[in-house]
Amino acid sequence: MEMISKEEVALYKKSDSYQRLRRIRNEGMESLQGYYEKYKDKEAYFKEETERKIVRERYSKGGMEPPRGILTECHLEKLLIGNISRGRFVKKRTNPGFVYGYDEEGRLVACDRLEGTIEGRELIFWETPSIQVGLSYNLLGLGEVMEVKYNEAGKIERYAYGSVLDGKVDNVRVEQYTYEGNQVNATLLEGGVCHWLKHENKDDHDFLTDLVGDYTDNVTGIHVTLYMDEESRVTDYIWYDDQRPNKMLKGVPKFKLVL
Repeated sequence: MEMISKEEVALYKKSDSYQRLRRIRNEGMESLQGYYEKYKDKEAYFKEETERKIVRERYSKGGMEPPRGILTECHLEKLLIGNISRGRFVKKRTNPGFVYGYDEEGRLVACDRLEGTIEGRELIFWETPSIQVGLSYNLLGLGEVMEVKYNEAGKIERYAYGSVLDGKVDNVRVEQYTYEGNQVNATLLEGGVCHWLKHENKDDHDFLTDLVGDYTDNVTGIHVTLYMDEESRVTDYIWYDDQRPNKMLKGVPKFKLVL
C-alpha cells in the first residue's frame, strides 16, 4: 500500500470527512460506555437469567476471528477482509468453536466461544425492541460490550463493538448503514481513545506514539456502497478508504449476505 507522509496525515485529520468519522466513533463509544455503566455490576444477574432462558443449542466450527463466529453482525468486516473465516454450522457438539444458546422464542441469548474449554460467554438480550446488547465479563469485570441497532424495517442500522480498560471503553469497531431502495451506503470504522497513554509522562508518551502512532485519539474508516437484488441479497459492491477517496475498488461477495 502506498505510504502517506506525516504532513498528508495531519492535513487529512483536519478534513470534514475525518471529523465525521470521529463523530460516528464517539457516538458508538458513548453508547457502549452507557451500557457498561448500567450493567458493570450485573454479572451474577445476567448469568442466572441466561442459564434459565436457554432451551436449545446450536454449534459451529471455525470463524474464530469475528465476535459470534458465523452469527456475527459485523457484515462489512466479513465482506472486505478476505482471509476471515466465517465458520460453518455443525449438527453435533464435537469440539465446536462456538455454542449458541436460544430461548423458547428462538432468540439468541448466549454465545460461548470454545477452544477445548469455555473461553468466554457473551450474554445477549434486547435492551429495546430494536436494540440488541451483548455483554462479555471476565476476571476483571465487564470487558466487552456489543450493540446491534435495527431500523423500523428490521434491517441493521448500526453495529458497535468495544473493549473496556480501567472502566473506559477505549477501542471500538462501528458499522453504520443507510438504505436507499436497493442500495445501501455503509461506513466501517475502527478507533479509540487510549486513556492510559494520555497518563504517561511526556517522554514516555512521545516514545510510544513514535512506535504506534497517535493512539491517544485515532480512527480509520472505509466507505462501502452495496447493491442488492429484490430479496435484499448483496450482489456486488464498491468501496474506498476514507483517506484515499479517489481509489475506488469493486467486489462481489464470496458468501451469501442478506441485509
